[in-house]
Amino acid sequence: FAPAAAAAMARIPRHWPAALQSWVGGKFAPAAGSATRIPLVSAVSGEQYGEFEAADREQVDHAVQVAAEAQREWAKWCPTDRGRVLRRAADILTERNDELAQLETLDTSRPIQETDCVDIVSARDALEYYGGLAPTIGGDFIHQPNRSWAYTVREPLGVTCG
Repeated sequence: FAPAAAAAMARIPRHWPAALQSWVGGKFAPAAGSATRIPLVSAVSGEQYGEFEAADREQVDHAVQVAAEAQREWAKWCPTDRGRVLRRAADILTERNDELAQLETLDTSRPIQETDCVDIVSARDALEYYGGLAPTIGGDFIHQPNRSWAYTVREPLGVTCG
């Protein structure tokens, strides 16, 4: 694995910031003044190839608030448009597959043949699948025995964090 990791380190995209930051509201969000910086270290060579600025509680709360606001807007979109966004995200993964696979190899020390043909591709496949599925999601109308009825509505509900 060492040659693959070494090659990946040599090809780290130079447009990435030296210290990665949280992505909030469509842009990088710098951490507060003396934020903890987490070193990003190659599992193979032990070489540090970057840092990540850890968000504090206030920044996480802000990110969740921004995401909740964005989700309310997303829920207003018609399913076809939401599907288009997911399919476009899949296209971006395809366009940047090589770069993302190199970063994944660097981060995990897995062979480039695996990250190139499995990781990014499977993420793309999931986005394409759900992008195609989005316009077909609907609810059900269910007749009940006592002449009443019930229905289901499938809609975006809220923010998740990971």
